[in-house]
Amino acid sequence: MPDSGSDTDYEVISGNDGSPYKNFPNLRPVTIEANGTAPACKLKLYRSSRPDTIDEGEMDAFRSLGVKAIIDLRNMSDHRTRVIDQDYPVYNVKLPKMPITDDSEVELKPWKPESSAGNVPEDDNMGRFVAFITFFGMDYYKTMCKRLAWYQILYVIFLVIYDYIRCDRSIITAKRYVTRHTVCLQPRGLVNTYIDFIDHCKSAIYSALTLLSVPANSPALVNCAHGKDRTGIICALVQHICGASRKQIAADYAQSEINWAPFMDRLRAEIEYYDLPDFFTETKEQSIIETFEYIEIEWGSVENFLEYIGFGEEAQQRLRTTLII
Repeated sequence: MPDSGSDTDYEVISGNDGSPYKNFPNLRPVTIEANGTAPACKLKLYRSSRPDTIDEGEMDAFRSLGVKAIIDLRNMSDHRTRVIDQDYPVYNVKLPKMPITDDSEVELKPWKPESSAGNVPEDDNMGRFVAFITFFGMDYYKTMCKRLAWYQILYVIFLVIYDYIRCDRSIITAKRYVTRHTVCLQPRGLVNTYIDFIDHCKSAIYSALTLLSVPANSPALVNCAHGKDRTGIICALVQHICGASRKQIAADYAQSEINWAPFMDRLRAEIEYYDLPDFFTETKEQSIIETFEYIEIEWGSVENFLEYIGFGEEAQQRLRTTLII
């Protein structure tokens, strides 16, 4: 479906009539358009919303994509047993601590203790795996809590205790309260939300880019809940590294809003369930443009930011070599 705001044609794999998926929005390949610094090319990379809804009848279509690694930018607590797990054993990423050095590894921990450990998934799964990366780590939530009033912090402590009593180590009730009273009040909507991603989710960003740089992991799929915000940031950085123009990055980011249009009732219901504001249904070009402008103001360039989080020029070249077809 072409973006009404650009002359770019995108191969939309779901969300249209004739799609092999009934309820898997925003699945599409990540590409690079020809521009003054880079030729047109495809990447060995897809992006999507969560693949939790794929059923048995749709697995053949998904297998035909040849995806080796699924980089899921959600918490491990978001995982539920799914059909796709039959092909893709589930691993949890142990995030490296900042500051990240050149020898920092991204360690995969098996979700089930009885499955294999280490960084190489079992051979009987043909090297396929899902890696859950907790995008919103403790650094993120500590920063959000600093924006709360003292009495709200006391209530968060109460909710953490409540969650532990319920044996919910993910402390989801406490996190939802913090989100409702911080993220929902952002004066610039998604832009400030993305700035928080950049400032406080560096280890997760590094881990995602590093896993995408491993040749054995490609083709890869990046997803979060809706494939538009966390996924949008990671894919925008990948496209920048691979030579995409800012115009194309913005247009590709905005494509998510078009792809979600047939499923807007579902999106709004999920946004409301998590007490998030209505701006989370949007993906306007200006949001990602202003996010890149913030990076350039704070770090001088996107490359400097990547260097700061431990993903320097050598790592960027590995990513280009791995993903560009």
